[in-house]
Amino acid sequence: MAARLNRLFSRPQYLVAPASVAVVFSAYALNQNGASSSKTVDIGADPMLRSSSIGSLIGTWIVYKSCRFLRKSIVHTGSIPGLRELSHLVIRHTFFKQFVGGDTAEDCIPVMRRLRDVNIGCMLTYSVEEESAEQSDEHGTLDLIRANVQEAIRSIQVAGEENRKVTPAGQIGSTWVAVKLTGMTDPEILRRASDLILQQRKEESKKGSAQPSVPYPGSPTDLELARYMAQDQTSLSASDLARLRVLHADMRHILTVARDEGVRIIIDSEQSWYQPATDVMQMILSNEFNKLPSPSDSNAPAVFPLLYGTFQCYLQRNIPHLRQSLQHARENGYCLGAKLVRGAYREQELQHWINTGKEGIAPVWANKAETDACYNECLDIVVDEIAKDKDSTSPRVGLILATHNQKSAERLIEKMKENGLARSTVNGVEVDALVRKRIIIAQLYGMNDSMTSWLSHVFAPNGEPMVLNYVPYGALAEVMPYLSRRAVENKSVLGGETGAKFEATRVWGEMKRRMNSLG
Repeated sequence: MAARLNRLFSRPQYLVAPASVAVVFSAYALNQNGASSSKTVDIGADPMLRSSSIGSLIGTWIVYKSCRFLRKSIVHTGSIPGLRELSHLVIRHTFFKQFVGGDTAEDCIPVMRRLRDVNIGCMLTYSVEEESAEQSDEHGTLDLIRANVQEAIRSIQVAGEENRKVTPAGQIGSTWVAVKLTGMTDPEILRRASDLILQQRKEESKKGSAQPSVPYPGSPTDLELARYMAQDQTSLSASDLARLRVLHADMRHILTVARDEGVRIIIDSEQSWYQPATDVMQMILSNEFNKLPSPSDSNAPAVFPLLYGTFQCYLQRNIPHLRQSLQHARENGYCLGAKLVRGAYREQELQHWINTGKEGIAPVWANKAETDACYNECLDIVVDEIAKDKDSTSPRVGLILATHNQKSAERLIEKMKENGLARSTVNGVEVDALVRKRIIIAQLYGMNDSMTSWLSHVFAPNGEPMVLNYVPYGALAEVMPYLSRRAVENKSVLGGETGAKFEATRVWGEMKRRMNSLG
């Protein structure tokens, strides 16, 4: 029965009835909740909307209206035969299409090209979450890890091929790839390695030999870099050490391919209990792949960070951790790639702190205002560092500002102007070519498109895109956890002045414009 339903509803002619029901239901919701908005929506200047088909606009509208009343039980459809297949069909043509680039990296190519046409870059990521690995036995987990590594390499090759079509030979393009270390090894190994690092820091602190204290989960040191890959049978098991070396080798292979393909790599954020080991691995790799040329080598090509790490501003450690990371990069002659985020795991971090009975206050800021203040200070720190060597072909830091917050984007632009990194012109905000490769603003694909479109127009379109969309991909069953978070938990979709209600009104306005033009 389930197989018959799956075949039946996979045929295009049978999509009409579910789509019609969804439109009627959404129209009712719109009528109940109000179709108008006091905020003026500038449709005419938005090529992202103008370039969308009417079917795509309807699907987008349905998704944003549904975000207001959706529950996880709708996204997680369970195992009821027939109902599961029907639900997955509806999700594929609504939430999946809105927030995911496709089933494979190749499927994302039309999305990448459509974004590039409106001066927006793309950051591909294979969106299989950690919990998928945890559901497998050890052999299954190893198979999954090898598949994830190969998928990362494949996505880099797809991104590189697209870059070469629009980017001069030998230059880094505007398509990036993001990876999570918990997808590249058993997450429990990273947890055990992180626990060991924290324990060793505590012991060194008692001896008075530790560096200045950084709040939990701390910041890596040179001693840890040397120790991390060393053979130390008294710290981690031989098996864990072997797997960490495999992770290191896999990441070196991924970065070597990325360097050859002209694609930059981001190590995505993780929960704090994985972070000490992640930080150390990231620093080891940055020291190799973001290495700056010798000052005496005047003929060296321009260097920009190949590898970026994520700095989560909901953690109280973030300002001193960022400063220490910048100092380490300066002292060791490599460029720090910093992706600034507010962070996605705050509630989980608080609950983990309580459940594990850790001493002291939780590592996250008490409220959003404190997180915002941390984010702003980190933004200022990095932009000031970029300004110090704005004319150099060997920069000490590169920035990705990942945000859906309009005020943060405006702060960045004003900070760039203050530091002589940008200037206002009749064509928009002009940014020199060297700076365009060092400062990027990123948003999640399908979310707060009005802000992404605004940003793509703020900057003069004469060079590499200043704006990126983070585009996840994967089979529907694999990306369901991601879709659940996007549709239900992410406040940048559900609330705020530019949240789901505003986006629905904006799309509705474009549909009305097209209908009026037919009259």
